[in-house]
Amino acid sequence: MKRVFFTILLILLSTNIASSAQLLYMYSTDFKKDSDDPYKYHYSNAFDNEEKTLWCFEHSPGGREEIVLYFPKTVEIRKVSIKSGTNPKVNKDVSAGGVKEIELIGEFSKNVIYIDEGLLSKTLSLSPPVATNRLVIAITDVYNKESDLICIRDIQLSGVPDNLVSTSSNKLFRQKTEESQYWGKWQGGTTEGAYEKFLFLGMEGNYLFIYTPFDPDLKGMKANGTYKIKENDLLINYKNEQIKGRIERTDAPNPKIIFEDDRFKGSFYFEP
Repeated sequence: MKRVFFTILLILLSTNIASSAQLLYMYSTDFKKDSDDPYKYHYSNAFDNEEKTLWCFEHSPGGREEIVLYFPKTVEIRKVSIKSGTNPKVNKDVSAGGVKEIELIGEFSKNVIYIDEGLLSKTLSLSPPVATNRLVIAITDVYNKESDLICIRDIQLSGVPDNLVSTSSNKLFRQKTEESQYWGKWQGGTTEGAYEKFLFLGMEGNYLFIYTPFDPDLKGMKANGTYKIKENDLLINYKNEQIKGRIERTDAPNPKIIFEDDRFKGSFYFEP
């Protein structure tokens, strides 16, 4: 009789635990799409009522996606922590399938985080710190075959002041590289007719964000950085210097840029 009683009790307890776990899972994956950003989701945890943000994008095994973080000034990043997120389509952590590697590219350096199968998060310490005003997180070689969405739940940067990581001063862009490359053509100066490929990252207000390593005088001088065009002014960060230019047209993504600095003489316009 005791054995029967304990068997029934065990079955009831097991059912209860399973139901509670399912309930917890359902309430912690309450997703809603952002009204402005098609790649951003908001979700709330029923137990702390704190709304969190999730960035999700389509991805195929062997492909590459980029999340770009911009800062209003150069910062020294000492540590990067990344947490994978729950996929709202299938309600499963993407870590179960696995993000094989996350590549971190600073302005003058490159680091790779390897996230093994089953891990929810990974931290990379940077020594020496990466000094940059932009950070690219490139996600490659995803072997999760259950879903076509990859989600990042949290990105934390150590060494960067909190006010520079806030949503008001830090914009996340998600772009497929193959859809965002354009050719630009130089006119005048020593670079007449030269073409250069660049990455059009998007616009925020009056700012146009593009990125390219380019060689304006064809002598091997590279300028890696974020180009911010506001109104008719252009600033290029080059070896910790700011080089000024101006734009004639603002019709993104093919404005015409005029450089008056000796190192960047001539004009440059973009052809989608």
